[in-house]
Amino acid sequence: FMNDVALALTQSTLFYENSDMEASIDLDWVREVEYDTELATGLAIVAGKVLRLRSHSQMFEFVLPQEHVSRWHMLLPPRRLKVAASAT
Repeated sequence: FMNDVALALTQSTLFYENSDMEASIDLDWVREVEYDTELATGLAIVAGKVLRLRSHSQMFEFVLPQEHVSRWHMLLPPRRLKVAASAT
């Protein structure tokens, strides 16, 4: 099941909290940011998008309401870790 989570963003940190916890992610540790229509478990999101952040060892997912998706795209654009091509 999903709990409502409040998100806040600064230039260096994503803060998230609900009635049970408060936490943050240092954006310097985030290697990938993507927006998807499914959670990693395969559950489809009908209204809105999944904001997925990956660090070296963890993945975080937040379901964004459709009316907030374009703003999050602007504030936290999608990005992928660039992997160096191997020499052939």
